[in-house]
Amino acid sequence: MLAILELWCNQPEADSDQAAGTMAEMILHMLGLSPDEARDLARRPLPAAA
Repeated sequence: MLAILELWCNQPEADSDQAAGTMAEMILHMLGLSPDEARDLARRPLPAAA
């Protein structure tokens, strides 16, 4: 999370959506999902708010 905040502050022109997706994928993999599962889950759209 700190890496994403630093990116937003220091490089506002960077693709923050791509960076957030990559960070989510890495965290899911660290939590035990396979690389393919983590990539699939991180790239899915968020569910609609209730």
